[in-house]
Amino acid sequence: MKTLDDHLPERRQQLRMLDFVELKPLKGVGYSRDHLRRLVRNGTFPPPIQLSDSRIAWLESEIDAWIMAKAAQRRPWTEGGPRMRQPPAQDRAARQARKKAKAADGADKPEAQPG
Repeated sequence: MKTLDDHLPERRQQLRMLDFVELKPLKGVGYSRDHLRRLVRNGTFPPPIQLSDSRIAWLESEIDAWIMAKAAQRRPWTEGGPRMRQPPAQDRAARQARKKAKAADGADKPEAQPG
């Protein structure tokens, strides 16, 4: 049978709080304070807990759940994922294929006769 002491590490992890300064280095959430307020107001980011009149923090477990939900929403490259460049190898291959296609199109066309 587990005692309370056996559960403390798990419980500490669940109840760990992160303030604004810790969000970026520990969780990669680099939004400004104003943008976080907008996200919270829109219901798209976990609301903070008021610790005192001038201090707020977020439950780490809620931030982790938000990150996992964002990761689950992403789409693979082939399904029109984020508007980013393709991975370098695919980008290079795509450029080479376009170059070959353009060269092939130019070889099929007859040269214009001066006149």
